[in-house]
Amino acid sequence: MAKELNPNEMVSAKDYNSEPDMCFEWAADYILLQDTSMTGNFKNMIQAINHLSQRGWEAISMTSDGSQIMTLMHIKTRKRKNEDLE
Repeated sequence: MAKELNPNEMVSAKDYNSEPDMCFEWAADYILLQDTSMTGNFKNMIQAINHLSQRGWEAISMTSDGSQIMTLMHIKTRKRKNEDLE
């Protein structure tokens, strides 16, 4: 069973990627994604941003200290689970 993600708390990009359809259940207009990487590649963050952008979300702010990255996402257009993705 996948970990339940709370959009009112920081959301791990890795956890989001394991259950990407979870975003259809969120009522929040903003979420804060977080990812860590020892090599600075942040693959989980990139994958999560791409998934969310296809579902109507937009990255509006990003900050990193080299080993951790946080991205503020905003919902521009709410899409239904069965609606065509871009």
